[in-house]
Amino acid sequence: QIVKRPMDLGQIKRKIEKEEYASVNDAANDVRLVWQNCKTYNADGSDFYNLADTLSTKFEDKFAKLLKELGLEAGDGKSG
Repeated sequence: QIVKRPMDLGQIKRKIEKEEYASVNDAANDVRLVWQNCKTYNADGSDFYNLADTLSTKFEDKFAKLLKELGLEAGDGKSG
């Protein structure tokens, strides 16, 4: 499969450090893109696919808790 929008965690880190994200949700969307790209590129059931699936679930759990702590909702567009 072809990855149409490449993204990696290093690039996300740089964008955070340079304050290029308008909101926490924008950063979260790029993290989600990393997991989705990994699952697109690697075969279902492969170690990398399964790892991306596990990390995606853990990320969503922790991100939901972060939003709750900040008093934000997913997709509200507020900076954080």
